[in-house]
Amino acid sequence: MSEVSISLDFTDAIERFSKELMATRNQIRVATNRSAEKVAKWFRTQVKKDLQRALGGDGVITQAAIGKRINLAKGRAAEPYLAVVDINLMPLPARFFNNLQQDKSRGGGTRVGREYFKGAFIAKLKPANKRPGVYRRKDHRRHPVLSMHIPIYGIVIDLIPAYEKGMAVEFERIFDHELQVAMGAIGTDKGAVK
Repeated sequence: MSEVSISLDFTDAIERFSKELMATRNQIRVATNRSAEKVAKWFRTQVKKDLQRALGGDGVITQAAIGKRINLAKGRAAEPYLAVVDINLMPLPARFFNNLQQDKSRGGGTRVGREYFKGAFIAKLKPANKRPGVYRRKDHRRHPVLSMHIPIYGIVIDLIPAYEKGMAVEFERIFDHELQVAMGAIGTDKGAVK
């Protein structure tokens, strides 16, 4: 399985807040769209932080490598209050990690975060790659070489229940604020919800 989807149905929260504040359909639509976008940014940040922590600490991996693997599909006309978050679970190439260390004491190998690849080496093989990668020879010859990857499937699967609960709570908090802004009850803050 290379991708996992988290579906969030915000219908209950939206109906409850819209009845309490007596909002129009347009105000609800605007607040929903803005809230979904802010929750997606919040979620992307949470996944980046959690993956960094699990893979070896802050600064171990570039956040761009993780952020590109998370996509938010907003609600369509048929299901306007449904958001689907897709997370790509394919292993991360070792070249996205910052602390590549060649280890010659164990008979040769490379340490990447908390992973160790016996017989691997650090090199910039393709001119298009700006960052060096971690490779291992397929056999005793010079070529072909195999690119090393770090698995993230187990880490993300363990965190999904917390993400689902956290996203629902965060959406309600942001939606309440955005609906009040759309109704003119409070001024726009020209930035993120605090």
